[in-house]
Amino acid sequence: VAMLLTILNFGALPLAFWETRTPWMKLAYGGLLAIASIGLYAQLARPVSRPRKTVLMAVTVVSLMALVGAVWWLTRAEPDRGAALMGRSWTYCPSRVVLLAAPTLAGLLLLMRRWAPTNLRAAGFAAGLAAGGVGMCVYAVSCGESSPTFVAVWYTVGALVSALLGATLALPGPTGEKNT
Repeated sequence: VAMLLTILNFGALPLAFWETRTPWMKLAYGGLLAIASIGLYAQLARPVSRPRKTVLMAVTVVSLMALVGAVWWLTRAEPDRGAALMGRSWTYCPSRVVLLAAPTLAGLLLLMRRWAPTNLRAAGFAAGLAAGGVGMCVYAVSCGESSPTFVAVWYTVGALVSALLGATLALPGPTGEKNT
């Protein structure tokens, strides 16, 4: 669903762009974050879990991308640093990641109803982070930004917004039922 939304609404990158490292870097970051977060979600969506290793994996993925983005930014000439950080699409990149994460988030929250998480907020956050990773991967198909700094900041913002949305939607409603 998310890929269809991407292609129909935002188009796909030209084939020549796929001959560069940029889209693969974005896919690797989003994919690794999704994989680590799916593992975290799978543990947190069940009763009484201790997901130390999967938390560490997700934090490591984000930290490595932050390090790559910071090194990239610091090695740019002063006048180029603004463009490396802001790109041309910083105003809408995070919202597109969230939009494209929404179908996955909905599915993960529905799946969570069949399990019995004891910490709804944490499980919802992990579901949103996993969905954010998927949204990052799907958005990479149409995003022409090439700076690792841009990806480290704005893609991550989109994934974190998705995670916060997941934490919010997973909380029980006023009648005690889950909002999924």
